[in-house]
Amino acid sequence: MIFFTKKRAVEGERVRPARRPAGQSYSAYLTHELATLVPDSRPSAGRRELRTGRIRSQSDSAAFTLVEIAICLGIIGFALVAIIGILPAGLQVQRDNREDTIINQEGTFLMEAIRNGAEGLFELTNRVEEVVYWDVGKASSWQVFDWDPQKMDPEIDTGREIIGRLSTPSEYTLPSGTRITNEMRAIIRARTGAAVDVGLGDVTSDVAFSYQVRIRNFEYKNSSPHYEQEFRDELADYLHELRLEIRWPVLPNGNVGAGRQVFRSLVSGRLIPDKDDSELYFFQP
Repeated sequence: MIFFTKKRAVEGERVRPARRPAGQSYSAYLTHELATLVPDSRPSAGRRELRTGRIRSQSDSAAFTLVEIAICLGIIGFALVAIIGILPAGLQVQRDNREDTIINQEGTFLMEAIRNGAEGLFELTNRVEEVVYWDVGKASSWQVFDWDPQKMDPEIDTGREIIGRLSTPSEYTLPSGTRITNEMRAIIRARTGAAVDVGLGDVTSDVAFSYQVRIRNFEYKNSSPHYEQEFRDELADYLHELRLEIRWPVLPNGNVGAGRQVFRSLVSGRLIPDKDDSELYFFQP
């Protein structure tokens, strides 16, 4: 009887079976040989591919094609362009919000300092760069205080003098009867914010965030016309309208940017000149 092994069944060669072991029945030997030598009736994947003439190689596996990769790169590039385009606008919004927060804190600080006639703000001399008296009628001005880093003895050397100058009334009548309308202007370095915005050391630091404040201090004259004139004059003497207009930022060339915010408040009390220096004014309850 002739049998075929798996290998030789493919090649078509005939071979004789091995000798039957001693002590084994012929039927058991035949069954064993049929189970080991006859090819499996169900061909494997390798045999199927061999019969169909297709041989699977190691590189023949699932992967992305060049077209798919190009499409993915195009989608990623489009998203990156959109993100990079929005990034500058987001940074500008963040900067504007930070400056608005600083200005709100600075405006509140200055308003309370003038309203209360603060005299102990010594740190103002390190932040105030310039104080200017502006004559609105003549459109002219002169400097009251200008910080000079080389000058160790500035015109104003205390915070009390700075607050006294900034509290100057905006309307008053000279002994000659001339009516004067003015406003006080100051360039101040912010005391709040990041260390880069505040600046370190020298008050004229180029990285410091500075702003200009314009102050007008009027007697309150918006009372009802039904009141008697004497009452209205007394009310104007004890009640003042304080207006702070803050503009920012101060540019290196001295100009002021487009930022603008106005603070208003009514101050109760008399505006009294200092007994030692008639150019300084303070609110007294």
